[in-house]
Amino acid sequence: MRKLWLIPFFGLAFYLRTAAQCPPQLGNYTTNFSAIEAAQFTFLDNQLDSVNIVGYGEDTHGTAEFTLLAQELLKYLVERHGFTGIVLETMVGEGVYLDDYVQGKRDDRDFLLEEVNSSWRYRTEEFVKLLEWMREYNREHPQARIHLYGSEMQFVQADAQLLRDYFAELGHEVGVAPYDKHIWNSFSPEERTALFDNYRAIQDYLILHGEELERAGSRETYERMLHHAEVIGQFVLTINQPKERHKSDLRDLYMAENVLRPLHDGSKDVRLLYWAHNAHAGDWVSNGQVDVAGHQLRKRMGKAYYNLATDFGNGSFRALAPKNEGWSWQIVDFELDPDTFTACLAAGGAPYTFLNLRRARLDTSLAAYLNAPLRIMSGAGAQYYGESIRVEDVGRAFDGIIYLDRVHSITVLPNP
Repeated sequence: MRKLWLIPFFGLAFYLRTAAQCPPQLGNYTTNFSAIEAAQFTFLDNQLDSVNIVGYGEDTHGTAEFTLLAQELLKYLVERHGFTGIVLETMVGEGVYLDDYVQGKRDDRDFLLEEVNSSWRYRTEEFVKLLEWMREYNREHPQARIHLYGSEMQFVQADAQLLRDYFAELGHEVGVAPYDKHIWNSFSPEERTALFDNYRAIQDYLILHGEELERAGSRETYERMLHHAEVIGQFVLTINQPKERHKSDLRDLYMAENVLRPLHDGSKDVRLLYWAHNAHAGDWVSNGQVDVAGHQLRKRMGKAYYNLATDFGNGSFRALAPKNEGWSWQIVDFELDPDTFTACLAAGGAPYTFLNLRRARLDTSLAAYLNAPLRIMSGAGAQYYGESIRVEDVGRAFDGIIYLDRVHSITVLPNP
């Protein structure tokens, strides 16, 4: 009999600890699902009628399942809600080259990922699958094509090359600097001044010769080039900030502007999935001292911006982490901490769980709990600083959160 009694006693003790930490009312707003597949996302069916941008935040950049989730979420949004594209946390100019690939305008995918793309997180097997799905969808639906956009301005070499090619094609001699540094690199005062002057020269030339350039090419192409010049301006203004910490603030402000740009093309039918880190997608102050991109989008769009966070309990991810007084690429392993909000999401025992935070916050018995900072498992962007737990306002900063019980490190493509 002792063994028979030990099991329920242990279960009761665990239940009491979990119940004390996790309000049982959370279960009223939770949906469990069994696979990362578009058909499983019916819990979003009634959430998106008036939404133009769905923000999807990933808890880490180096997790295979978060890229798979981006692909299946995009598939769901395109097929069930008429969404027209995805905005990545990649550079604006690099997004143009990748979109040319998914439109079938070029076939050199491996070259683009290796030589044009500047982010390791898109040089992966999982991202290749997303690209190929988009390309195949466009091949099968030529009258309802979906697009890929970039939102970042940290590195504008691709924008500069697009402008350089544009001027050369139309026979205009305009000097465009290499722009071969990242905003986080060191710039001398002379470099910052020279790049600012070059940006102004490009911008002034485009405006002064606008009618001539439009006649030689097209209005659409000319406006795209204006935007690439604007992105270079974002870069230049950011590196000229007197305080380093302001770079993060401006980065998110400009990300939001670049996310919104496709909606300004005159079409009312543009609906986008914005895929970035949780830190950028949330309606909060998280990545700098002022509003991140998600809060900018919420201020400008209201409920037309719907954002999802992600969290996970167990598994591994890839990130730059400290090692031997330096940094190196490592596989970081995690186990679920039972004393976290993440454990509340895992309490249902399902492999995947969705919690409708927007509805749950309307419940007076949950509002104070969800609007207060919560202890959650700590992921990583490009870098992991050794923290397993963070305290953040995830309960109030997102409309919903998707929990994955077990994840795996993303699969980096082999060197060519």
